[in-house]
Amino acid sequence: SGEILALSGSRSFFGSSSGQINGAWRPRSAGSTLKPFTYALALQDGATAATILADTPVEYITPTGAYEPVNFDRRFQGPVSMRHALANSLNVPAVKMLDGIGGPERLHRCLVEDLHFTSLAPAATEYGLGLTLGNAEVRLLELANAYATLARLGEWKPFRFLRQTDPVESSTEEGQASDAPRRVFDPEAAWLISDILSDERARALAFGLRSPLNLPFRVAVKTGTSTDFRDSWTVGYTPDYTVGVWVGRFDNRPLNRISGAMGAAPIFHQVMVRLHRDEQPRWFETPPGAAEITIDRISGKTPPPDLALPAARVRKEWFVRGRRPDTAKDGDYDNAGRTRLPLAYASWWRGESNPLKDDAFLELPDEGAPEPDFRIVSPLEGTVAFIDPDLPASGSRFPLRIAGSGNEEIVWSSTSLSVEKKNGESWLVLKPGEHEVVARDRKSGREVKSRLKVEAL
Repeated sequence: SGEILALSGSRSFFGSSSGQINGAWRPRSAGSTLKPFTYALALQDGATAATILADTPVEYITPTGAYEPVNFDRRFQGPVSMRHALANSLNVPAVKMLDGIGGPERLHRCLVEDLHFTSLAPAATEYGLGLTLGNAEVRLLELANAYATLARLGEWKPFRFLRQTDPVESSTEEGQASDAPRRVFDPEAAWLISDILSDERARALAFGLRSPLNLPFRVAVKTGTSTDFRDSWTVGYTPDYTVGVWVGRFDNRPLNRISGAMGAAPIFHQVMVRLHRDEQPRWFETPPGAAEITIDRISGKTPPPDLALPAARVRKEWFVRGRRPDTAKDGDYDNAGRTRLPLAYASWWRGESNPLKDDAFLELPDEGAPEPDFRIVSPLEGTVAFIDPDLPASGSRFPLRIAGSGNEEIVWSSTSLSVEKKNGESWLVLKPGEHEVVARDRKSGREVKSRLKVEAL
């Protein structure tokens, strides 16, 4: 309903120290609590919970300099599924996912226009890709209401301080269309996010199986911790109740290395148990057409029927109606049944922390081999491209071409720009900034690079 059943803004309203500050309305750094909304947008774009993301080092060139996201433990896990990335709150995959769905502008628009966060700056450029990691300040009450939107399977409603007893008399004033309920996310996307956030086994790597996030009944829950441990968050829901908890100091001093799972989560746990003390907890019904399908943990694909992978190499994953996993093709496995990884994992693969050397393989190019006999001719090195905002969307695309023997099988990529394929040709989707594009030959594994600068007129 959006009705506020209880709100505690401080430890004690009559306390002499900051007692009358309403912490539920005071903007605080969001930490990782905004990640679910990035992934919900990606699901609406066609991603699945099995979509594989590269948890590998990456550098983005921004107007303020280089930006290199890192995970909480400063380690990289290589190929991870969306389920694993969100459940364990990995930073690098979240940033890459946001970049892949349209950048910070897309998430900012969702937060401000659809979910009605009022504390964010007017422009997404204030935050960059770090927006998905919570470098923006949010109000606890509005954050809880955003999670209630997921609990309503994608429908946003305004929160209410007063109980609505007469729908006519209590309706919003004429002209306040922004207070009308509206659909923000597809029901299937919200259901999948809820399934991931309630998956105790999926988050066990980061939080363990004896965590205050694990309750006697099923609950979707997300934690957040801001820089220097100044803010500890836990927000979650069942189909009936949403609970949001913030722990911190009003003078903004850091907590004693207290994360969201340590500070806010125990309070969240107790409140959720109390709410469901006198009633049987419910969970969401499985959407029509959803199916649980066996996939390869590493590739996210359905293994070929004639390949019996060990039980530890496969798992079940939910796919909603209209979405199914890709089927593995010839060459996706070697004779030993190991999964092929793309060359994009080369630098991570060589690292000492690579746990997949027995289960996957990567054919690295011979470093002594001759240089590639092809070169990028569009864009040439040092190209400066301009985007005219008055032109249609096609005006923000740049053709990708090489000059070579004609026998190459080129794969184009960029860490900061999207690549589109249409009618057999590849195009770079431009946005302002300094960028690098890579052309890699599938056959030889060799690659060449070209840098360009994009400016808006």
